[in-house]
Amino acid sequence: MLKKSLNKKIIISLLAIIMLFSCSVNIFAALPPENEIIPLWDNIATVNIGIVFDGNDGVATVAARKSSNADLIEGTLYLYKWEDNDWQYVDAVYGSKSVGTLGLDIEFVGETGVEYKAVFIVTAHDGQYAETETFEHYEICE
Repeated sequence: MLKKSLNKKIIISLLAIIMLFSCSVNIFAALPPENEIIPLWDNIATVNIGIVFDGNDGVATVAARKSSNADLIEGTLYLYKWEDNDWQYVDAVYGSKSVGTLGLDIEFVGETGVEYKAVFIVTAHDGQYAETETFEHYEICE
């Protein structure tokens, strides 16, 4: 009987120690890099970007829609071509919309075998805050 109560006290003591130590374990959450800003909103609802060729006739297009929380969406569509081992500027177009979908396009004559890049930098404004994102699309004129 004494042995049974001694075993019971030892088990209870061990459980108490385990519970105390488990409560004192520190848990750390991963922090983002010091200079990284992570937005807590998503005012840019959708973005569709592309380049289409019909022979050598090309068009770079983008359609962007803001969320219902945003007041304004604006952006610039840039077109570049790969030449001399670097991206060469071809053209750009800017637009903004407070209602509906922002649609932009650049018509151009492509060179066969040359790669083109469309870059869209878009900003959605929500009151005093602005959210900016960049989208890219690549296509070769064939």
